[in-house]
Amino acid sequence: MGQMEQAKSKVEIVREYRRGGVSLRFLSDKYGISLSTLHRWVKAHAEEAEVDKPARVNGAPAAVRKLQRKLEVAQLEAKIYRTMIDIAERDLGIQIRKKRGAK
Repeated sequence: MGQMEQAKSKVEIVREYRRGGVSLRFLSDKYGISLSTLHRWVKAHAEEAEVDKPARVNGAPAAVRKLQRKLEVAQLEAKIYRTMIDIAERDLGIQIRKKRGAK
């Protein structure tokens, strides 16, 4: 990829991040770019990205992103708990989950 194409790609990736809805980690995995490189790009293109930001009404988009992060954490915690129960049931041979229909 030439320098011009690479520069265009950097700007597009930064814009994708700034639009919201995706994390730097997701973009790192998607494009095969290290997190530190993405952080540098975002910082280097901060002024340009400010122009591209959509208008915010009463801070709603920031609140939505905050709730999305909380949801991601809650989903990860639930997955961790399910995995812990699976391992405990397998290793200890004890039925931990309640059987359906039991009262």
